[in-house]
Amino acid sequence: MSICINVDPTNPGQFFACCGLLELADRLSPSGAAGWFGKDEFCLESQGSLLQIIQKATGSHLSACPEEGEPSIHPVILREFNLKLNWWLRDDWSRFKEKPKKDRVGLMKTDLKFWAGNQSSPLIVRNLQKAISLPKVDREADYFEPSEFISSRFGLDAGPAWTALDVGFSVNEHPIEVKASAAVELLAAIGLQRCRPVIHTKGIDYATWNSRLNAAVLSAAICGEIAGVSCTKYRTHVIDRGSYAALSHSFSLRGGSRD
Repeated sequence: MSICINVDPTNPGQFFACCGLLELADRLSPSGAAGWFGKDEFCLESQGSLLQIIQKATGSHLSACPEEGEPSIHPVILREFNLKLNWWLRDDWSRFKEKPKKDRVGLMKTDLKFWAGNQSSPLIVRNLQKAISLPKVDREADYFEPSEFISSRFGLDAGPAWTALDVGFSVNEHPIEVKASAAVELLAAIGLQRCRPVIHTKGIDYATWNSRLNAAVLSAAICGEIAGVSCTKYRTHVIDRGSYAALSHSFSLRGGSRD
């Protein structure tokens, strides 16, 4: 079955959501799945439909790993996919178990952990599952476009156009909702588990690819490191959005790197 979704590759959330969609499709298809980027779209070959994949993702039972990290950054397991999400937790997190409680999360987290305040990784995943709208067959291609008012997010969708100055206070300290795509946020969080971008002092880099690839090689593909596969590289940055951070819209590095 072929699925094509319109995508803005300069929105890192949409890019990683494509990776997450391929990850889930691959785990649901006995013979695997494959995906690639065309002009302004992501194409997926899968044995399941987009509706079946999203229904499985939203209905998947969750469990946290309370023995790892701190409550706000516990890994999350999606049971139906046998998938553990912990990209926000450093591999050597246990080194900091005996540090003062107020310092532990800051020391244990990776550079991609953006939420703060009263949010936690298990709560964010659970709330996103509830907020996601199922795709309509006649509007599949536009599935990443609609935004909903959601209060839980990872900060991966670059769509929300607000800043702390816009609202005058931190949204993590008050019960306010922000308009973003719940589907993009959750699928991007799934995609980041395998597809880690290149993080350096100039920004965060990732690459789209135009050849049919399966999930097993995505970690190399997003770094643009597969020989013979044409790719386009992008760079995003972390921006401040009140008491938590988020990814900004990116720019293409096709013409060379930028500072």
